[in-house]
Amino acid sequence: MNDLIIGIDGGGTKTLAVLWDKKGNEVKRVTKGFANFSVDAIETMKNIEEAINELYEKEHNYTIVIGAAGDYSNDGKNIFIEYLSNKYKSKVVLESDGYLALNSISRLENENVLIVVGGTGSIIYANDKERVFRVGGFGHIIGDEGSAYHLVIEAIRYLINDYEKNAELSTFSKEFMNLLQIEDIQDIKSFVYGHSKDYTAGFSKLISKMALNGNKKAIDLLENEGKLLAEQVYSAYKKMGNERIKIALRGGFLKNAPYVKEKFIKELKELRINYLIDTKEIEPVYGAYNIAIKINNIGKEN
Repeated sequence: MNDLIIGIDGGGTKTLAVLWDKKGNEVKRVTKGFANFSVDAIETMKNIEEAINELYEKEHNYTIVIGAAGDYSNDGKNIFIEYLSNKYKSKVVLESDGYLALNSISRLENENVLIVVGGTGSIIYANDKERVFRVGGFGHIIGDEGSAYHLVIEAIRYLINDYEKNAELSTFSKEFMNLLQIEDIQDIKSFVYGHSKDYTAGFSKLISKMALNGNKKAIDLLENEGKLLAEQVYSAYKKMGNERIKIALRGGFLKNAPYVKEKFIKELKELRINYLIDTKEIEPVYGAYNIAIKINNIGKEN
């Protein structure tokens, strides 16, 4: 009977599950739908359970470490952990996706580290010599600055304001309405409230195309998301006593959307943050493996 580790990295768009042996050799990986408790707790639990089912075999012992987006009540979290523990006869840990990503960073002893997750949603986790804390990550309704979803909502806010204040819509607003496939501004409510977070966030790619085609408003909107992320990093930096930090960048929006990362880096310099960018690009799901090794007090050589 072998000791195996299952790691789950759940976000606003997809759930990645990986199976390792205790030496860190990857055995298998699967992908399922989103895992965001703030969007749909029932669907999130279903997707996580389906991912585990594809990796689980009764003849092995498992440690299961889950990182999921969104907030969940402590009672609900404990019930879900107990259910999974009993079903799979395993040790189960449930953390946030940001905390999982934080544990994927390669770091020196006593090194201040910070991870910026800019994907469908956003969050920043920081770890100094004394504590782990987060900045942002308040969800798509009241936060998520620096994310694909926030970009689209900001574009919609601009569109509404443009419609209500001007006799004629700007070039951006006209093109954006066409992309949303709406003819009447009142239909914008149905679009926002009638679709999932990940569906709405998907329109960030269309705004990116507009920016690459030279639309100034699209460029401004994208750059603003990078600026918002940098400002959150600065808040974390001050809490860590303005000491040098290693910054890891995660999330497809931050790393791949045009103008966002460039503006983010520019703002870090203008804010005079003493930082080093982590270039190792380790998948956040590997944080689950590192957490499992810590809680079981074992090493890769065992």
